[in-house]
Amino acid sequence: MTLSPLAGRLIALGLLANLCWAVGAFAAAPLLRQVAVDRETIASSNELLARYHRLEASLPAIQAQLDELQGRSDTGRYFFASTSPALAAAEMQNSLRGLVSGSGALLRNSKGLQAAVEKGFDRIGLDLDLTASPAELSKLLRAVAGAEPIVVVERLFAQVPETGATSTATDGQPTLTINLRLVSYSRRTGGAK
Repeated sequence: MTLSPLAGRLIALGLLANLCWAVGAFAAAPLLRQVAVDRETIASSNELLARYHRLEASLPAIQAQLDELQGRSDTGRYFFASTSPALAAAEMQNSLRGLVSGSGALLRNSKGLQAAVEKGFDRIGLDLDLTASPAELSKLLRAVAGAEPIVVVERLFAQVPETGATSTATDGQPTLTINLRLVSYSRRTGGAK
């Protein structure tokens, strides 16, 4: 079968149009989408690069602040500075006696606990037996919370005296028998971890 020259040209133009459509749909469109994605990636990378350059420019100031902070020796606010756990426990005991007497509570007994090593620090503890009214206990706990070096209440046990008779403190409130376990930390010496 032979086609007229007009029909042959129309078929050839149709095949050419289909070929152009196929190239556009399967090659050019994905390529154009990828170019758009790459342009967005380049733009965001340029923004990040500019941000990194600004951070790099501020690095000397940040390093100076870090050196200043590391140079400060205000660790006394957080840790006892004694050279041994026994001395740190004695220092802790003396500071807590002052807090107890300042609150109006009556210290009956204090006992140091065995020091233990925790993550490079000496953990020192102290058990206190005392009598106090609820108001005096509250005042003591507020003083302990604000103490420097930091002291943590690990255990608190309060009860009416064992005799069952409730005596009253100087402020007229009932006197409680209280057992407190307080814990603090001191820096380990000699690089032991």
